[in-house]
Amino acid sequence: MRYKTTLPLILILLLFTTAVVSGETLKVGSGQKYGSISSAVSDAQAGDTIFVTGGTYILTESVKIDKPLIICGEGYKNTIITTNSKANFASESNAAFFIVSKTDNVEIYGFHFKGPATSPRDIMDESQTYHGGKDEYHNGIKLVGGCNNIVIHDNYFSLLLSDGIRTSTSVDTGNKYYNNIFNTTGHDGIQTWYDRDTEIFNNYFAVVCNNALRLANSDRSYIHHNTFTNGLTNSGWCSIEIEHGADDNTFKNNVFTRTTDNVPYVGYQHTGSGNYIADSIYYRTPSTKISGVKGYVGYNNTEYTTEYDWASWGYGFDPKKLGTFPGGNEEGNEGGNEGGNEGYNGSIKPGLITPSNGSYVALDGGNVNFTWSSVGASKYNVQVSRFENFSSFTRNRETTGTSISLGLQDNVTYYWRVGGYTSTGGWAMGNSGVFTTGQAPSIPVTPANYTANVTIENGQLVIRIDGLNLSNLQLRGVAA
Repeated sequence: MRYKTTLPLILILLLFTTAVVSGETLKVGSGQKYGSISSAVSDAQAGDTIFVTGGTYILTESVKIDKPLIICGEGYKNTIITTNSKANFASESNAAFFIVSKTDNVEIYGFHFKGPATSPRDIMDESQTYHGGKDEYHNGIKLVGGCNNIVIHDNYFSLLLSDGIRTSTSVDTGNKYYNNIFNTTGHDGIQTWYDRDTEIFNNYFAVVCNNALRLANSDRSYIHHNTFTNGLTNSGWCSIEIEHGADDNTFKNNVFTRTTDNVPYVGYQHTGSGNYIADSIYYRTPSTKISGVKGYVGYNNTEYTTEYDWASWGYGFDPKKLGTFPGGNEEGNEGGNEGGNEGYNGSIKPGLITPSNGSYVALDGGNVNFTWSSVGASKYNVQVSRFENFSSFTRNRETTGTSISLGLQDNVTYYWRVGGYTSTGGWAMGNSGVFTTGQAPSIPVTPANYTANVTIENGQLVIRIDGLNLSNLQLRGVAA
């Protein structure tokens, strides 16, 4: 028996108008529509991406971000944000290169935030013009007024007179700071005030005037797999300062190496409790590991006398693995394949296995697991991007195996591809795939007894509807 039915018009309209529409991409730089980042931010709508092409951008006033945006550079080697005078960014209203103000869901990555000093010694020496740490201005990025779900990653902060990342005394919730390098900041690498549920991981802190990381009245932060090191005598007070009523913060799998003048953990007027410090490694650090921190539990923290490749052990951050963008390989890989790669000429491209094309992928501990077919290459290049043409990379990693786990953001559509290293010294890139992190969306329908679910299967949009007294009713169409 054949059934014929007519779906209510409101249901048809609802089903086929609920596709997620991605925002516009506004390009900034030489030859682009926008000559300044601020003008692009002013024109942008919530959800847009501002792509800042390679070049040096000399700012005299803050870029003020007051709407949900993605702001990305072309990699910290290529897109440099700086200023030419100490007089700039020296007031509360103009306190940082980028100020995120009273808004949520902003992502910033791919920049080098560079201060006006000329050397680390200029910042560390009190007799110098650019001596840092005297006030709360001259930051790289500052959050003010309560900002939630802010993601700052894959940036380089150097020669700043104050903090790399600084939050104000408002409550910020659910922010993530990862894959950043802080190399010479005049005050703290990261300073948080009253933050809640912040995750800080896979960062590299080197040579700070005061603290690498300061938690002031911040609760339930998860700080893991960071490396704290020190390159100048008397260059810092402590690696981590737990200040005032900071409660229930967890520190795990961090590395403290060559911090000869820093106490790894210190409490300053600390009245908080419930802080958990575990599974950290100390190498050539002071004999006093923790000073003045009240209400903490220390467990399985280990002193090493021999330095290891911390990242390969699953501890700390290896700066050689920080991803870059078009225009260069990752740091440490410029020399190519030292062992040669005879026997693979690139005629067979790596085939993508997981994630399958068009699928939704639930994050596993914040990561997505990638696998691909072997083509006999000695190493593979895995590229993940928000853009179909791979104009910039979210992740750009090399590995000798045929699988890798990479940290990604939830509820985002990504494109990915894999290349094998050839005998001629180049990459033979395979075809790209697309996937979305998170759960497949469920679409509400009218009337209430109808339920519909949408998935993407083998590149097709599949809509399944229950409640129409029909068996296995499906609507199919080509996915956008």
